[in-house]
Amino acid sequence: MYVIRFPALPADTARATESAFGNEHPYLKIGERLEEVFFNVDIAFLASSEQELANTLWPYALATILQYWEDLTDFQMANATRTRLDLKYAMHLPMNFPGFEPSALCKFRQHLQVSAAGREVLQKIITRLADFVPTQEQQPVAANVIVSEVCARRHWEIVMVTMSNAIESLAASQPAWLRSIALPHWFKRYGKRVVALNRKRTSKNIQSMILAAGQDGQYILNAVETSSLTAVKQTREIQMMAQVWPLLFKMAQGQLILNAITCSSCPARFDK
Repeated sequence: MYVIRFPALPADTARATESAFGNEHPYLKIGERLEEVFFNVDIAFLASSEQELANTLWPYALATILQYWEDLTDFQMANATRTRLDLKYAMHLPMNFPGFEPSALCKFRQHLQVSAAGREVLQKIITRLADFVPTQEQQPVAANVIVSEVCARRHWEIVMVTMSNAIESLAASQPAWLRSIALPHWFKRYGKRVVALNRKRTSKNIQSMILAAGQDGQYILNAVETSSLTAVKQTREIQMMAQVWPLLFKMAQGQLILNAITCSSCPARFDK
């Protein structure tokens, strides 16, 4: 049998978290009972055929589930695992853990999306967690639902940050040109740094938000294409948008539509 191995709970994380939260916090219960969660979860079939996925089940399987529960994007999850004691405790992370790399979270989901065996293992973990962690759902959520929901948040983050960066850069370097094309709702939608979805959203809601921002971005790209200003065309953030948009959207009968949301369509590298 080939099983998922995880580290012991670091003593400094245990002291700090138990002092702050007590023992009834659900994430502390996870940290205390990880052995039950992963007991006899046999991944020998994965280790023989999908070694990379098998090697990353710890810690990314649990991280993906917690990310779904918390409604976090990849960058938010990276920050949360750097700063939040309860998440460090649940995943047996040291106090000085720098946070997960957002691209690593995405890459793990890419593997899961093409691995039925990997999703089966994830489903076992989800089911076991539901035995002692209260959730709003009557039944444990399906693994493919968790993966697709988290991917949707990744796409939302990419689109919103790309739009925000483009508008911010144009406002600094080409303010007159930006004023000539700006739409009234842009200030409210992109005026503040994009940091969160703010409240729980369904996948359908998120897709509508992604498409709305995608239409705004396509409007900018069309305006850039017809512009005679070389400086506008050479703006780095505009060039980034021109690379990202075809990965996430396509034109059909003159309308912008959203490509199927999968982590495989995310840019290979994306920085906030």
